Amino acid sequence: MEPGGLWRPVRVVETGPVRMARVRCLCVEATEARGRLVVDVTLDRAGDGAPPRPARLVARLAGPGLVPGDLPLLLETTRDVTLAGGTNHLTWTLEIEHPPRWWPRALGDQPLCDLELTVEVGGEPSDRRRIRTAFREVRLRDWRLSVNGEDLFVKGSNQGPSRMALAEATPEELARDVRLATEANLDLLRLHAHVTRPELYEAADRAGLMLWQDFPLQWGYARGVRKQAVRQAREMVDTLGHHPSIVLWCAHNEPLALDLTPGERPRGSDLARLGASMLLPSWNKDVLDRAVARTLHRADPTRPVNAHSGLLPSLDSSGTDSHLYFGWYHGRADGLAPALRRWPRLARFVGEFGAQAVPEAAAFMEPERWPDLDWDRLLEHHACQKLLFDRHVPPAEHETFESWRDATQAYQAWLVQLQIEDLRRLKYRPTGGFCHFCFADGHPAVTWSVLDHERNPKAGYQALRDACRPVLPMVEPRGGAVHVVSELREPLEGVVVEVAVDGRRHRWTGDVPADGLVLVGRAELGPRPGRIEATLDHPRVGTVRNVYPVELLDATAHARSG
Repeated sequence: MEPGGLWRPVRVVETGPVRMARVRCLCVEATEARGRLVVDVTLDRAGDGAPPRPARLVARLAGPGLVPGDLPLLLETTRDVTLAGGTNHLTWTLEIEHPPRWWPRALGDQPLCDLELTVEVGGEPSDRRRIRTAFREVRLRDWRLSVNGEDLFVKGSNQGPSRMALAEATPEELARDVRLATEANLDLLRLHAHVTRPELYEAADRAGLMLWQDFPLQWGYARGVRKQAVRQAREMVDTLGHHPSIVLWCAHNEPLALDLTPGERPRGSDLARLGASMLLPSWNKDVLDRAVARTLHRADPTRPVNAHSGLLPSLDSSGTDSHLYFGWYHGRADGLAPALRRWPRLARFVGEFGAQAVPEAAAFMEPERWPDLDWDRLLEHHACQKLLFDRHVPPAEHETFESWRDATQAYQAWLVQLQIEDLRRLKYRPTGGFCHFCFADGHPAVTWSVLDHERNPKAGYQALRDACRPVLPMVEPRGGAVHVVSELREPLEGVVVEVAVDGRRHRWTGDVPADGLVLVGRAELGPRPGRIEATLDHPRVGTVRNVYPVELLDATAHARSG
């Protein structure tokens, strides 16, 4: 759960005899013909037991205008009510024709509307609330997302707090993370196990960046937490439900009844407990998570709810999104695609994958001590998992800290490129998208992020941005299959694709359907190719190049020959 205590400025609001204690605003319909907002209001009238008193609610909805900042009035309506002393709850539906619809950035514009609610007593305003919202519908079926009826293959990343001390983050820093995500061609950020500051949600609304909002539960909890969790889940919807950028609620990340120190090798008994908590019924999964998920769904039936993240299919569950760390916690980086071909259900949506890399801003690691770094301190305070680096990018093989740092970044970039392309080759068959782990650090650390705590990019950021381009030619480095994937809404006719392998060239011409994936052909890679470059040319998208690093090709060729 979130840490307690005051961590934001406190303000005092003065009202009349009736105050708006709670306001929840949800968009329940957003077709081309009609838009509906449902507003749940709790009015607190002073004087418990006082005789009923009339009041009036006034709603004014202003929509996007032709001039920036100009919001013409779309709707103005009133509702007369009679209020008892104490708490009064009511629901109000506001309806307009031909609403301006909000779209993810890949699909359209982001018109926002301002809703002003006023409660009047005796003809005088007693309290007022202003909410910025939008009209849009979202659906999720078997991990395939649609917004306003349009399917969208989701390219996302997980994001923790922008700063560890979240209250110290500036509005500019919060908005910067949204901008950097859109510049990386991402459609979605998963707000991983935390609720962030209002400025990030507002920036995402404006930018058309979708958000997967976690409720702040991760791993195992004691039974006494359920009542508080349910209450806070309802309040999360009250606070955030009006944001069109939020497209999914998640009740609990990895509800596993296991206490492991990250980076330490688990014992056999630990692995047994891990498997049991993943596959068998448990209080966290079957009581806590169901209670929180049920509360989220009742409070907001307009959005999908993921009861828990990272659970494999079991006897009593079809599983959820998958957390698959091939090339880090298990297996090899090129092992993801074979595993997904073997177990397609794991491919529906991969919610976490990645590898750690050393950041550019690494003074906290005391690199001058190389090779005798304080590995215990780096694990305990900065998340550095040396045992896993020893397996994938051994520090002992590098004479300098800089050489090792660059090698960790190259490995991370290789894994990001390869595994994102593996998932894009499964577009809609059965993969609905992915959420790479993770985007940016909130404190000095050695993590899976592609941006460090000062927002310096690692090599993985460029790899993430390139692998998520809307149109991309791809070569499968294990066998040479050549695909083109497109997220554009119109078909591309007469696309020219060329693949160069160590001087040998293959060329194809053809069409790519809207929001489609095409198997173009197959390139002969040879036993150990030194370089592969795929190029796509089309007047609408220009020239798109995709280069495969020698290290990736060498490793996958070695795996083939082995």
